[in-house]
Amino acid sequence: MPISTGKACSICGFDNCETVQSTFAKNESTAAIDQTEQIQAAASFFAKSKSTLIGGLEWLPMNAQMVAWRIADQARSIIDTSVADHGRAALQTLQRHGKVSATYGEIANRSDLIVFWDCDLQRKPCLLKMLTAKPVADRKIVLVGAADSLMASQADYVFPVNAGCDSNAMVRLISRLRTMTTQQERVDDRYQDRDLPLAKVRQLYELLAGASYGSLFFGSHETDWEFDLATESLMRFVSEFNSIAPLVGMNVRDNGNGLGAETVLTLASGFPTAISLQRGHAESNGRIYSAAEVMRRSACDTILLFGNVDQIGNVAPNVTPNGSESIPSWLQTELDRLTVIQLADRPASFADVFIACPLIEPGGAFVGEVLRGDGVMLTGACPVRGRSAESILESFADAVQAATS
Repeated sequence: MPISTGKACSICGFDNCETVQSTFAKNESTAAIDQTEQIQAAASFFAKSKSTLIGGLEWLPMNAQMVAWRIADQARSIIDTSVADHGRAALQTLQRHGKVSATYGEIANRSDLIVFWDCDLQRKPCLLKMLTAKPVADRKIVLVGAADSLMASQADYVFPVNAGCDSNAMVRLISRLRTMTTQQERVDDRYQDRDLPLAKVRQLYELLAGASYGSLFFGSHETDWEFDLATESLMRFVSEFNSIAPLVGMNVRDNGNGLGAETVLTLASGFPTAISLQRGHAESNGRIYSAAEVMRRSACDTILLFGNVDQIGNVAPNVTPNGSESIPSWLQTELDRLTVIQLADRPASFADVFIACPLIEPGGAFVGEVLRGDGVMLTGACPVRGRSAESILESFADAVQAATS
């Protein structure tokens, strides 16, 4: 079946005639040849660089992530799932305290209280629909966070805590709830706070305590790679609260396929993030080998970067006064300093070499596909023609191997 090129023939006026088809196929073949040469040249330069970094694996499908690990092994690079420490502290917290969690299916079938705690569902538009697909008697949706968020209109209860980038308000709220839980008594008047009145704190506690199966979804804060006080306090609260009523807690991640990247790196090296292969074997240290720290210390001269500007800004947000997000100034400075080989579906201003490559969208969709991971049809998506990310990286890896052998 002939493909639709979106271009009409000047002779017949149809976009699927043989004239247009043959011209389109010729142009596509020429572009493939040019891209192959570009990949080989970039890979050769990458292999000969003194100190290399690979970052942004969260925007690749898992089969391409495995090829990225192969490239890091061949070039003795530092490799990390992200170019920022956003959400890294949540992983450290879970490793310290463990977690009380459940599958989405179990929550959809059993949970009568779903709490969204300071997390942005704008990037997860299908999560609420998935969790509420099955009817549960007297199910309540609760939002703890900004009252003007899109989620507020769909929640049964809203507890407005405008934490923004400062998580102190959330920490104070968790502290009050933990006091109620551990001491089995209500918080007295000395806990009054301008962010959330005492009456609201009590109402939230009673909702949690009255649920037969509660579930809590929370977002991540960018504070320190190792310690996020809000996440630390919240996970301890979830664990302690199970002595009163069933409650599971889950982190809503905003970093694409970051979980897949951590799985791939763990299987390959035993470490989920921030791995150095410079000495010929895997070493992991978030204080030294995280991509953000490597760039801050100017410890690399070339970076193989996966992601568009909006995707990088998504995991390393610099929130401006008007609420928009952009790449932080320190990251922009470092990307301008480095030799950047960018694989994405559109080039960035800091890219020295750009290779067109399909990635995962921030919402979880693959560019060029018509279905999301949860089976919801994408509307208005423009398919990206050409090779897959895995195929492009395989060519890159072969060229690196040839240059290093």
